[in-house]
Amino acid sequence: MGIWQWIEKIFGDGEDGLTEKQLIRLENFAEAVKAATAREVIHIEAQPSTDLAITDSKFGGVPYLPQGAALPTARNGKPLFMLAQINCEQLPENSIYPKKGLLQIWVAANGKYCGNQYNPYSPNTQRVIYYPTLDEATNYDDFKQVYQFEGKPLPFASTQAYRLSFNKGIDTFSYENLRFNHSLLPLWQNHFGERRDHFRLLPERVEEKLRKLLPPSPRVHRIGGYSDVEDMVEAIDNNGLPKILLLRIDTDEKVGIHCRDNDSVNFLIGKEDFEALDFSRVQHSI
Repeated sequence: MGIWQWIEKIFGDGEDGLTEKQLIRLENFAEAVKAATAREVIHIEAQPSTDLAITDSKFGGVPYLPQGAALPTARNGKPLFMLAQINCEQLPENSIYPKKGLLQIWVAANGKYCGNQYNPYSPNTQRVIYYPTLDEATNYDDFKQVYQFEGKPLPFASTQAYRLSFNKGIDTFSYENLRFNHSLLPLWQNHFGERRDHFRLLPERVEEKLRKLLPPSPRVHRIGGYSDVEDMVEAIDNNGLPKILLLRIDTDEKVGIHCRDNDSVNFLIGKEDFEALDFSRVQHSI
């Protein structure tokens, strides 16, 4: 039976909507997708703070810089801005980040912190630095004069710092994630008896129902889980698997965080690179 005949047989019931049997099949399929794609996520709450230690987890603020280390810079020699600093020991128990150390995400203060279509891994627009151990920090006064970003296009004021609190949860595939993933095609065949090459070109009513059953993740700052960047191809690694969401910063007008186009900033990394703590190919995108 061809695909269009199959669609007519399984879902072709006119304009009256899906039958109860069809709804049950779709609901069971969606639950199977959730079970197969459950992934750890750490939700982040950011609150303005003026009382942060140099090694605390934070958005913005004074960065930890080991004595003798130089500020990361762009091609023009100007310092990058520390967008986020995550102290791994302040995270809840998890299997995403290392157990110890400090991870920092630095970005160029030129409005290009959200990516570069020609070189998405360019160290001139972003840098991820991981310190496995913490030594004595450089005094802020030693680099304060050059670490100035007043009026630069950043997601929040360069003088503002945010204290981070963390809560662990579970994230699952949204419908958009499903559309670009082929590994779950056998689940569809198990539930509907039809072999497919992809999840595109489903009947409109089926797509609408799956969008409700597999909604996008909540719009919150987070580590892990799944990204929902516009170009989903960017979120897939060379093995066809979703990249690890190193960090997502979302627009939160209540506390003065505003990402471009009222969206979010996402930093993605392939699983193999992350396991090797190789941050030279972090994909940054909105």
